[in-house]
Amino acid sequence: MNYSGILVTVAPAASDALAGTLAALPGVEVHQIDRASGRIVVVQEATSVDAETEGFTRIRSLPGVIDAALVYHRFEAAA
Repeated sequence: MNYSGILVTVAPAASDALAGTLAALPGVEVHQIDRASGRIVVVQEATSVDAETEGFTRIRSLPGVIDAALVYHRFEAAA
């Protein structure tokens, strides 16, 4: 399993709407929203590196997303 900590930057006025859009994506959880700066912290869980990359690309391409930065990555082998 691959876990990615991603910092998503959006226009501050769009924070709540985009947080909802992000939370609706498969494998994505919204953990923090800073409405003043438009920063949203999400964790993405994916079964493979390819799925992780596809998810990250999907986040970056959402309308209204200014930037998405991979801040943390962790791989855990299946038990």
